[in-house]
Amino acid sequence: MEQNQDLMYVPRDARNASEIRLAGFTYPNGQVVSAAQMAELLEQFIEATPYLKNQRGNIVERNGSLDPWFNRVDFRFLQDIFTDIGKTKNTLQFSFDCYNFLNLLSKDWGIRKQTTLRNPLQVVSVDAQGIPTFRLSTFDNGPITAPFQDVISTSTTYSIQLGLRYIFN
Repeated sequence: MEQNQDLMYVPRDARNASEIRLAGFTYPNGQVVSAAQMAELLEQFIEATPYLKNQRGNIVERNGSLDPWFNRVDFRFLQDIFTDIGKTKNTLQFSFDCYNFLNLLSKDWGIRKQTTLRNPLQVVSVDAQGIPTFRLSTFDNGPITAPFQDVISTSTTYSIQLGLRYIFN
């Protein structure tokens, strides 16, 4: 896969051919997208990305965009039960740990998002005057439609751990 590290120009209006040239394309999932549909998809992508939306008519800054903020709260509850057996003190300790507690409360909380692709546009061709024609990059066998995707892994889903410990002196 080709990795282009050029900074992107964000058109004021992707539907305006003097701002950006877009080509139609047939994606691996069989979806046929005309140049006009490609312009609409690009407009939707820009509107869905706060950083790009604010950079219309400009070239983006290197490292100018950040991933969305996310919150993660871990929770621990310990309970000790003491008893004396003879001259020794014995303790039974119960523990309850919940990692990413917010995700336990709501499936939409505690989820981290990551960038879908670094380059939402791919060069299709360059004419004799050096003007490129673009298309939206492929993601999940179709055109890229969202700037971020949820990270679904054990680091972003909740987990519960129960513990029991016997302490004697």
